[in-house]
Amino acid sequence: MGAYDLPPGVVCSVVRHEDGGRLEIRGRVISPQALQGKYVLQIKRTGPSGSSTVKQGGPFDLAAGTETFLGLANLNLEPGATVSTDFSLQIGDGVKLCEQGDGQ
Repeated sequence: MGAYDLPPGVVCSVVRHEDGGRLEIRGRVISPQALQGKYVLQIKRTGPSGSSTVKQGGPFDLAAGTETFLGLANLNLEPGATVSTDFSLQIGDGVKLCEQGDGQ
C-alpha cells in the first residue's frame, strides 16, 4: 500500500472537543461522492500518571454528500498530559494519513 491522495472534494480530519478535564476525539470525513474503505484512529495520551493508547478501526461506507464521524474516544486530561493522534483512511490500495500530530 502506498501514499494516496483523496478523491477531489473529500476532506478528513480529527475533531477534538475539550470539556473541563475530558477530551473527546473523533475522526471526520466529508465526501461529495460515495466512498468505501477502512479507517484507523490511534490516540496516545501521556501524562504524569502514565500513558495509554487507544486504537480503533474498521470499515466505512459513506453516502454521497455526507459528513461522517469514525471512531470515538473519551480521555481524562490531567495537568501536564499530552495527546497525539493518527487518523488514516484506506481506500482501495492506497492509504491517506488524514492527520498526525500532537495536541493538548
